[in-house]
Amino acid sequence: MATRIKFLGLAAYEITNSQGKVLLIDPCLEDNPASPVKVSHLKRVDLVLVTHLAFDHLGDTAEIAKKFDCPVVCGGEVKQFLLKQGVDAAQMRTLTWGVQLLVEGIRVRSIMSRHASMRLDA
Repeated sequence: MATRIKFLGLAAYEITNSQGKVLLIDPCLEDNPASPVKVSHLKRVDLVLVTHLAFDHLGDTAEIAKKFDCPVVCGGEVKQFLLKQGVDAAQMRTLTWGVQLLVEGIRVRSIMSRHASMRLDA
């Protein structure tokens, strides 16, 4: 099986690797009119990666993490927000720029980028 990348609208992507593992990046699905997929359509999620706290990136992460009991790779501010949403701290792996992790057999490396990120309800 070849790696498959599917654009889900806004900043959301679904990547299925050659071993069949499913990674979601910035899974804003429900409030994303461009997304062909909603949370109820998801059959498997092995890992969620959230780039930052903006609503159009964080999206449905809490619901997905709880539904699939999957790890979430994110920054510290996202972790704090997800804890308030009821996601188990044991599911979260925190990254900072330059750090690399191996989670569920998937290598994740954080790179430096600059993009404003804020939530009024965080």
